[in-house]
Amino acid sequence: MLTVLPADTLIRERHGHAWVLREAAERAGIPTRVVAADTWPRKCGTAERNPKASPWLCLPIGAEVFFFRHHGLSRGGFATGPAAPVNGTAGLITKDKQETGKRLAAAGIPTPPGRVFAAADRAGALLYAAQCRGELCVKPNSGALGDLVFPGLRTAQEIDDAFRMVAAHYDAVLVERSMPGHVWRFFYVEPAVVGVKFSRPASVLGDGISSVAALIDAKHRERAARRVVGHFDIPEGHARTFMLARQGLHLDSVPAAGRRVFLHPTSNGASGADSISRPGAVHPGYRAMMERACAAIPGLKVAALDVMITDPAQPPTAGTVAVLEINAKPGLLPYHYPWEGPPQDVAGAVIGLLQRIAVPCQPMPPPASGPA
Repeated sequence: MLTVLPADTLIRERHGHAWVLREAAERAGIPTRVVAADTWPRKCGTAERNPKASPWLCLPIGAEVFFFRHHGLSRGGFATGPAAPVNGTAGLITKDKQETGKRLAAAGIPTPPGRVFAAADRAGALLYAAQCRGELCVKPNSGALGDLVFPGLRTAQEIDDAFRMVAAHYDAVLVERSMPGHVWRFFYVEPAVVGVKFSRPASVLGDGISSVAALIDAKHRERAARRVVGHFDIPEGHARTFMLARQGLHLDSVPAAGRRVFLHPTSNGASGADSISRPGAVHPGYRAMMERACAAIPGLKVAALDVMITDPAQPPTAGTVAVLEINAKPGLLPYHYPWEGPPQDVAGAVIGLLQRIAVPCQPMPPPASGPA
């Protein structure tokens, strides 16, 4: 049974990704519904039993219905609910970072070198790490949303601590080279990249007067005043302490004017990162490379690629770029509500794709002619 919910059930601050997709659909003349489903069959893991769960955004296009929730796009019908992901089985490939890396390498796309270890094989991982040069990154082989990702590790103790934390929650742990540069995110809607942004990890900018603690408070006040959807306060905890120590600082330190102090090792929105919209700042060669990367994953239609780049203005060359991962359930919101820079209508591109791939409605047969 479907329960149609009021349109205002979608709250921008809570369901922002669905919000911008609904706006794009309505601009295209597509009527939308917001529903809760009580008895949909269990397909794609989508059965709805929890009344507090996020609502589904439904987009009837052609002869089928597309469903969106938690960044995931599926297709099906009102009677059956979501029956198949729009990305098909591509999401199973991209969820496995090692398998994704193999496919990208076969297509000539640079990725960080590394190996996957069973959670119980901490000794093997530490032996491998000891043979590697430079900084390493330890993360789950199947993680998402920046969960338990530890880049820039230098010492055996740091690597050991990170491995233990990841292994406590995941069966497979990836140990790979931590690449130099900054993380850029490319939003792909088959067949092209339609959005580009710079993901700046949680940070504050020194003024030569204020302490790090005071700068963090000021950043939080700015967050509250501007209310840019999808941007969160800088979290406390181990990551912040680790990053300050790495830079020779503590909360009472007064950084020089113009010095950027980083407060989290990853560039995920939930960890306080800033989404900087700079679509014209990257050389066009990167767009072409990311389109080839997505084409290497069969069936992939909507995705975001996290890419480490040393100098985005220069063409990609060996050693200056590496695809860190591909997300088959990408967030839309940061492109529409960036912390800096112009909005990018990735939701509109997604709606255009759905219109192209939707099963068309069958025309009504002409009425039978009666007797003369």
